[in-house]
Amino acid sequence: MFMSRPFHDKGTVLTLQWFAEEYYYYALSYQTVFALFLVALVMGFNGLFLLTITNMRAQFIILNWNIQNHKNNGSPNDMKALIGFVNHHRFLLSYVRDIEKVFMIQLLALYCLTIASCCMELYAITETPTTLTDKARSFIYVTSLLVQLSMFCFPAGELTSEIFLLSESLYLMNWEDGSRALQTWLPFALHATQRVVDFKAVGLITINKMAFVDVGKSTISFLTLMRNMNR
Repeated sequence: MFMSRPFHDKGTVLTLQWFAEEYYYYALSYQTVFALFLVALVMGFNGLFLLTITNMRAQFIILNWNIQNHKNNGSPNDMKALIGFVNHHRFLLSYVRDIEKVFMIQLLALYCLTIASCCMELYAITETPTTLTDKARSFIYVTSLLVQLSMFCFPAGELTSEIFLLSESLYLMNWEDGSRALQTWLPFALHATQRVVDFKAVGLITINKMAFVDVGKSTISFLTLMRNMNR
């Protein structure tokens, strides 16, 4: 929508009229190329996050499956298997923290941008006199931001849910048939794996399904506040 605007709304794209008249097509070409580059960059960023989170979730699914299907027989190998499971769990958690550090600034910027844009655009649609074209443009823009945010919130929420299932997998394996050392150290392993692991943006905002819901709540609260102030 933004890239096609100069073709049907030439007079309001460039602020300086002399620049719009003399260098209009140069500016249009630059704007189009830059927009295409920006779209490719954003989609590549989204794809990298999705692939990384999906891979990590698959790793935790495999770990949970191996724990649940491990057969204890009372030998010393039972304790070695438990230690191996816990160490692998710690390794995967450290990898998750590295992913969080890489994406935390971008996630915070996207979350704040989505909330601000949803509030302002929906207020413009519902409370100000605008044309049908402007309303459609605002609706598509808000929808695109929400779709992009969902590509981060839902996979991150599924990953944290899979991490939390590890303690359940440890309890479901036949620990009662294991060695005495396994039965002694299993409660400590359960305690270590029951820590809640949240995917946070700069340590401020938890990126999960509820974060996506909070965007809608914040938007509705903002619209209600503005309506009451305008009365």
